[in-house]
This record gives sequence, C-alpha cells and structure tokens, in this order.
Amino acid sequence: MTTAIRLRFIALGLLALAAASGCASDKASSALQPCAGPSASAAGRVVVQPREMLLATGPSLALQCHDEVAHPCGNYSLPRTVAPIDQGLQIVFGSPVAPTICLTSIGSAATSIDLASTPTGSYALDLTASGRHTTGTLLILPDRVELTTCDSNTVAVRGGVLYRLPVNTLFGQLYARTAAAQTAAIALLDSLRREGAQVLTLPTGNYGYFRTDGSGQLIPISNYQNGQPATAIATPVLMTFTGDFNRIKGVVRRRAQYNDLSVGITSARGERAF
Repeated sequence: MTTAIRLRFIALGLLALAAASGCASDKASSALQPCAGPSASAAGRVVVQPREMLLATGPSLALQCHDEVAHPCGNYSLPRTVAPIDQGLQIVFGSPVAPTICLTSIGSAATSIDLASTPTGSYALDLTASGRHTTGTLLILPDRVELTTCDSNTVAVRGGVLYRLPVNTLFGQLYARTAAAQTAAIALLDSLRREGAQVLTLPTGNYGYFRTDGSGQLIPISNYQNGQPATAIATPVLMTFTGDFNRIKGVVRRRAQYNDLSVGITSARGERAF
C-alpha cells in the first residue's frame, strides 16, 4: 500500500486508536480533545509546536520540535525519523547531536518536520522520545491545525491550535512615538489602500506570527517587546494584497522622513518591508 493510500485511511484508523488508548475525538470537523496526562516537566521530553513557514510560494506547514536542555551550543540538532503507518505517522526522536562548529550561545536541540505535502485530514501519531512511548492526534484542515498528545511528560504540545495564514496576507505593526509620526502612520495606511491592499479580518486565534482578537484584528505586540517607549502608539496591520510586494516596500520607504515612526510589514510569502 502506498503512502498516499495509507494517509487516506487515517480517519478510520484514528477512531480505532482513540478507542484503544482513551484519547477522545468526536469527529474530524470538531476540535480534538486533549488526552488526560501529567503536565509537569520531565527530563528528556520533546516539545512540539505546529507552525507555518513563510516561503516564496506561500505559508508551508511544519512541526517545530525541541528538547528542554540548555546545551552549550545554540545549534545542537535533534535527530528524528518519520514514517507513515496505517493509522497515521510514526515519529521517533533520538538523542541530541553536537554540531561540528559551535554557535557559542546556549540553546535547545531542535528539528523541523515538514508537513507541506501532507493532505488535509485526521492523523494518529505514534510518538517516542527518550525511550518513552505515547500517542497523539494531528488534525490538518484548510483553515487550522490541531495537535494533541496523550502524555505531556514524553511529548508536550505548545500552541496546539494554529490557524493558517491566507496566502495573500500582509501583517505587521506601526509604532508612532510622536503626534506627527501618528499622522504619518495614518497616511501610510492610506497609501497601502491606494496600492490595492484591503483590510483583512480573520477568525480569533493564534496564527504563529500573531494573534487576533474578537473582532478578527491583529493584537499588537507590546511596546516593551519591540523596544519601544511605553508612550508609543502601536497600530496593527492586517491586510490582504495580491500585487507586487515591491509597491509595499515603496510605500514604507517613503515614510523614512519620519524618524519617530517604526514600520514592520511582512507578507505570507516571507517578504519584508521595514
């Protein structure tokens, strides 16, 4: 049986696995229920987070994984093998590997699992870390990804519900440190609209690079986190744009005369304008 055929049988396999392991799942279109289990940190566990990588072709789904050890080099790798099984995917994490050339900052051992070619559907996960075994579930839908595991002492999940970025999304923030800069920020947004960008509202939730509030707008990152004074006025940018991103860069470059205005805009294709 080919990998593609196996993955199409995931929904049935997931229901069977859930019944056997005690993991609860109602149906593919509803939110997966997390399994009961310990949540305290355990030596050797791996932390997994769904994330979309911003590529030239648009956002690409992956699982970012790391251990919880402060290694003496910031570029330790975390070996893993991924194999299809009848019920979904088997993932086995190995022991951290020291790099040939050490980046002197400390950091965890990390790896990424590419899910770009994984079809939408429900997947049962068979997970092993530090010789311990657990199971989990992965739900991939066009608008979101949901990840759970049954034993967070073996494989823990961070940001288990990830909403997916529409391919033409623009997102970012403006920080105005004076009244004149705030006027310039408003003018900049007007210029973006004249270039064809339109205000975008998205379902409330976590999009990896930002979160949205109850009205579907981007929640600004705090001034402190971006090194801005507390008095700076933060204006979120969440728009959709199908044109040439160089036009967006041109709008941002024209604001350079306002020294008290900081701008950062990123597209879902990884393009940036500062």
